[in-house]
Amino acid sequence: MKWFQERFTALIDNLTWLIASTLGLALIVWLIATYRNTPEITLLWALLALGVFQAVVGVFMFSRLKGNRPPQLHGRHRTLTRKYFEEAFMDTSEIFILSIMSQHTVKEIELRLQKAQTSKTRVNILTLDPMTQHPVIEAIQLHLNEPPYDTDATARQIKEAYELWTTFAKKYSNVQVRKYHSIPTMQGILVRDKYVTVELLPFNTQFNDRPGLYLTRKDDPDLFHLFQDKFIELWDQQQQ
Repeated sequence: MKWFQERFTALIDNLTWLIASTLGLALIVWLIATYRNTPEITLLWALLALGVFQAVVGVFMFSRLKGNRPPQLHGRHRTLTRKYFEEAFMDTSEIFILSIMSQHTVKEIELRLQKAQTSKTRVNILTLDPMTQHPVIEAIQLHLNEPPYDTDATARQIKEAYELWTTFAKKYSNVQVRKYHSIPTMQGILVRDKYVTVELLPFNTQFNDRPGLYLTRKDDPDLFHLFQDKFIELWDQQQQ
């Protein structure tokens, strides 16, 4: 239903633009022809050119309607999506943050949480369960190969990140934290019904070099709804 509503809205917008531009250009051609007393054959050629132009525009609009634009996949995800990360906390709706053990992010985030509280943005935090079994943490550490490069230290960092998030949840009424127990496959932030930024986690890739996705409900509806549904499903299945 959401897909149909968005495509129908896009169709109406494109048709409105197409009709309005056609009428506007036709009026301009008619006024010029009338003012300059243009012969009928010249006027016909002008209208033919107008028709070709509108056909090209129509093909372009139809391709946009079909959603042929590829998703925004890019390298150096955190650098390129920082703007959207910052804007999420002032969105006045609801956001979901999916994290593993980003302690440095937690320490920097209180100012953003204050902005979220001011804008009445609800902030839902999903962070890895600090009671995750040691072999699982070891496997995560082996895959990510990021500081602190030690399984025991990584376990402490996961625990400390969770504790910091829960401290913020007690301090700010618009913040809620839940711990998840499944294997982390991505990190990211979802602004509900608007956009999602997803950080991919390829093997042995430092966080500044990781690729990612930036998907919007308008431009990438199918993939956007897939990720939004999974963010929310993960949230709904966890405990505080």
